Amino acid sequence: MSWFQGKTRQQTVPMQLQIKALDSVDMYLWGMTYGSDKKDNRAYTLKPFDKSRGHWLIDEHNSIVLDLFQIGPKVTGSFTVDGNTIVNSYTLQGDSLVIEFYNIQERPIAITGGKDSTIPKIKSYGMRSYQVAVLRR
Repeated sequence: MSWFQGKTRQQTVPMQLQIKALDSVDMYLWGMTYGSDKKDNRAYTLKPFDKSRGHWLIDEHNSIVLDLFQIGPKVTGSFTVDGNTIVNSYTLQGDSLVIEFYNIQERPIAITGGKDSTIPKIKSYGMRSYQVAVLRR
């Protein structure tokens, strides 16, 4: 996984994602491992919320539950923590899984437009960082 701030790559870290069916119906281990020493292991559970609408949940087992949605060829979600909105996506491309995380400033850096009722008010947000990983089987 590569992590960028601005134009600069800040860090590259080995990453693995393990998805494995659990005993329960439609429940999966969603295990993320970071680092070459594999000490940073995150064993989450992926479970359906509304499969007919492509709505899934990642349960972190610490009172945090994140929503994911099947949108076209992606599974994507967003959440806000400590002034940062994170938008994540998972896309299958052949035998690879492309994982992307965008870190967006929660407060707008500019508000423009809105001069009259025909022009909407537009809020722009700062992009803080980007993470990308291409995982292969």
